[in-house]
Amino acid sequence: MLPTNDVNAPRPRRTRVHRLVAGMSLAGVGLAIPLVSATGASAAPAQATTTASSSASTGTATSAPAKYTVVAGDWLSSIAKKKNVTGGWEKLYDLNKSTLADGPNHIYPGQVLTLSGTATTGDSSSSTGSSTASSSSTSSDSGSSSSTSASDNSTTRTSSDTSTSSTTATTASGSMASAISFAESQVGTPYVYGGSDSSGWDCSGLTQTALAKAGISIPRVANDQAAASTHVSLDSLQAGDLLFWSSDGTDAGVYHVGIYIGDGKFVQAANPSSGVIYDTISNYTPDFAGRIA
Repeated sequence: MLPTNDVNAPRPRRTRVHRLVAGMSLAGVGLAIPLVSATGASAAPAQATTTASSSASTGTATSAPAKYTVVAGDWLSSIAKKKNVTGGWEKLYDLNKSTLADGPNHIYPGQVLTLSGTATTGDSSSSTGSSTASSSSTSSDSGSSSSTSASDNSTTRTSSDTSTSSTTATTASGSMASAISFAESQVGTPYVYGGSDSSGWDCSGLTQTALAKAGISIPRVANDQAAASTHVSLDSLQAGDLLFWSSDGTDAGVYHVGIYIGDGKFVQAANPSSGVIYDTISNYTPDFAGRIA
């Protein structure tokens, strides 16, 4: 036995005795159990790790529809062309009727337009053309100019349209012939928002002046012109009748007007890019027509 006063003598180890009871684990009493490797050497104690789930969501992400913020000088047609909107300005209007609450001819800087997707409203009852589309600026009917609200809302039409209509051809006669002659003489002149002379026309300025040539006085703005007329069927049109496009099918909702010249054709002050043009009912179908007695 080694001397008890030898400071280098090993001291007896004190053994802690733990009594295990039901439900207690070795970890619960703070014991570290060394692991033994295949070679017999002690291995570092294993540590519990938390594995973050890296599994990807099984749902397919749906990309948000493309948006465009209107700036001064924009027209629906220019936006549709710039952003390659399938279906042109008509589709763009259909997609944004809730935003363009004043009709397709009033767009304002700061409005955010959806460029693709499904139309949010179901106003698509037009028989052969877009009954909700406009090829002029309704703002023009107010008689005052605004550089930020005019909207070029139609595709370019040409006088070479040869499509026919079931509408019976009726040749203008008497004083109405003067109205038709005047309207046709203005084809090719510019569209000017609020315009009322040969330097530039808006839609209702042209129709008002044309009928004045026939000695007929009508109001200045398109919806008032509709209210002043007697509605007639598109199947019984006469030259000199007015054609109306309306956002809701009523006089109050009218945003564009043209003058019927017979043989399924009409003249309209369309928009800044097209000016005053010929068009056909089968190409751009009005919502209703009105006759001034």
